[in-house]
Amino acid sequence: MRRGHVPVRTCIGCRKQRPKHDLLRLVSTENGLEIGDIEGRGFYLCRDVDCLVRAVKGGRMKRFLGRSLSDLESAALMRDVSGQNSLDGACGKGVICCSCTGGDPIA
Repeated sequence: MRRGHVPVRTCIGCRKQRPKHDLLRLVSTENGLEIGDIEGRGFYLCRDVDCLVRAVKGGRMKRFLGRSLSDLESAALMRDVSGQNSLDGACGKGVICCSCTGGDPIA
């Protein structure tokens, strides 16, 4: 049985290529930092705290986002990568601070 093509993407932290479904896709939008298959220019990160730390300390996160992460975004992303919490807002779009919850988006 033929399995088909598996898309491969590169983690900005460790620079290793992995199947797309094994990585988190991050996009900076007007709603803040979003995770998932959201329209816009994004980048991929392993679900590993070490990769997140490398991406932030190496300046790659800032380069891809076009800005620095806020403290709230960093903390929420760290929780999501470590599997302790989810970044999903009430809308389920993967927004760190979603306007549908009554909060202001983190920009």
